[in-house]
Amino acid sequence: MPPTAARGRRAIAASLPDYAPQLATSGLAAPGGEDWLHELSYAGERLCCVKRRTRVKIAAPSGEDCTSHHAALAAAVAELPAQALLLDGELTASTYFAFDLLHLDGVDTRPLPLEERKQLLRELLRDAPPAVLKYVEHVQDDGPRVLRQACKLGATGIVSKRRSTGHNSGPSADWVLTLCAPKPGTALIHGVPISTPTRLLYPALGFSKRDLVQLYAEIAGWVLPHVRGRPLTLVRCEHGATRPDALRSECKFLRHASGWHRWVPSHVQRVQIREREKLGEYLVIQREADLLAILNGDILELHTWNATVARLEQPDRLVFDLDPASDVAWPDVIAAARLLRAQLQTHGLESWVKSTGGKGLHVCVPLAPQHGWDSCYELSRRVALQLERAAPRIFTTRFEKLARHGKILIDYKRNHRAAVAVAALSPRARPHAPISVPLSWRELAREPAPDRWTVNNLRTRLQKLKQDPWADYWSCQQTFAAAR
Repeated sequence: MPPTAARGRRAIAASLPDYAPQLATSGLAAPGGEDWLHELSYAGERLCCVKRRTRVKIAAPSGEDCTSHHAALAAAVAELPAQALLLDGELTASTYFAFDLLHLDGVDTRPLPLEERKQLLRELLRDAPPAVLKYVEHVQDDGPRVLRQACKLGATGIVSKRRSTGHNSGPSADWVLTLCAPKPGTALIHGVPISTPTRLLYPALGFSKRDLVQLYAEIAGWVLPHVRGRPLTLVRCEHGATRPDALRSECKFLRHASGWHRWVPSHVQRVQIREREKLGEYLVIQREADLLAILNGDILELHTWNATVARLEQPDRLVFDLDPASDVAWPDVIAAARLLRAQLQTHGLESWVKSTGGKGLHVCVPLAPQHGWDSCYELSRRVALQLERAAPRIFTTRFEKLARHGKILIDYKRNHRAAVAVAALSPRARPHAPISVPLSWRELAREPAPDRWTVNNLRTRLQKLKQDPWADYWSCQQTFAAAR
């Protein structure tokens, strides 16, 4: 069927829609019957491809623009025989597997039955380079039989989809993911074998490693924009987090030594970075499989650089860590964050806020990667000192405990080269399993506690969000005037 057939009677003319993917629900057995199509599960990174005439955008479900990371895919999409389109699929290794077509040349194809959408998609991708952009084939057969055959071939599982239904955003019973049985002693989630899956990482909650990897498999689309392409510092808690001071007494920051990362599968990128006294080896997350493989190593915290490996010497953000003394009330921390935001605005800089999973807040400033480390550090130091002088009863830049009584430390030293900050949506190594969560400035005033969000309620928050509170962060390319 040629692409122009999409202008059929059941298609609705429309502009390109926002990307809101349909999600598979998990099943214990593959569905049977003639109304089901069955595809291999690729367990890759969910991405959409959008084309508007000569412009192409590759985006994650969170809205993050990933085009610069996938130049070959963007070039392949640009050559497709359509003026406007929206593809849905998954990226595995360097190949994008397209399994749905949500828009074509001014026509909203979402109301069309899946089988018709896939016919249009097959024709559209007929001459696409298969090593970069590939149509996902399907079979129409007994579901359990298809699953058995897929598992024999080494697949992670299959996704069964109702052939007669239109596209429905969010979790849907019309798409069912059924996984192959894992090997003895392991569990398998989204293609990642989990070692010791029943190990309790948060014993007080009965929360296991399987639970953690499952959670992050579900929310990977939200997490990846915050960690993708950045050198990582990791916290490992082999016996879980049981004490309030677990970060010091039960867990450890992993070293950046060559060969230290043998526990991580080879598909996870390693980069060599010159440090002050040695050459360090850092892990880098590029896709969902990398994230899950790292968490499988009993990792409870992800800390990232302020730069990506692609522009290592030009930071693309500043991070101010507001760390209150134990006698500072939470509403005072919120007020302090707003004062910091206002101070940054006097420098022409907008900022975004997130909880840390502890008692403080991070105020983050996106930058165009144009300035060097020294300039960025000097700006952050200048802003911190300005606040300390303006409100000495509230702020301090002194790290000594005695100097911090009743005050909030503005930790600007997070902006040194090689310094790190806990990533947004990273879990923390504390018994109640808090998570560092991006917030909007508007909702910050309503936050009842700094560690409100945990592994047990994060799903609920993300499901209820109508928009990413940091949606505008990703396109904000700010610069500043360096001090003279």
